[in-house]
Amino acid sequence: SESVNFLFVKIVLLNFFLPCRLKASFVCKKWELACEGYPIELRCPGSDVVMVETANYGRTDDKICDADPFQMENTQCYLPDALKIMAQRCNNRTQCVVVAGVDVFPDPCPGTYKYLEIQYECDTRRKGLINDSSHLAMSLLTCR
Repeated sequence: SESVNFLFVKIVLLNFFLPCRLKASFVCKKWELACEGYPIELRCPGSDVVMVETANYGRTDDKICDADPFQMENTQCYLPDALKIMAQRCNNRTQCVVVAGVDVFPDPCPGTYKYLEIQYECDTRRKGLINDSSHLAMSLLTCR
């Protein structure tokens, strides 16, 4: 009985931790960029869902999204809430479209021509892991 309980605890721990680590090594990171006033589209294949990892609405490079030189001088323009805003709009959806502009994002640096830069992944971890692992756990527990 004690060994069966230990085995059950071990299987439950594997159920929650091992599948995520295995899946993470096969995840493809995607990167998208849209200049101010233009839409950005995040899209995943099939039933995979978007999970935004990093986001910035602002300017960190003077060569991206060409504009008048005075509008490109500030390369220290960051919006800390960009990740939260993008996650609320896009996470757990198969696709989403967001316009890079002040209708969606507060303006972190007025007078600077900004762009929206996103890194995301298409996540399959939510599908079938617990069921697959629990079948394994049940078969191991019933065999002695």
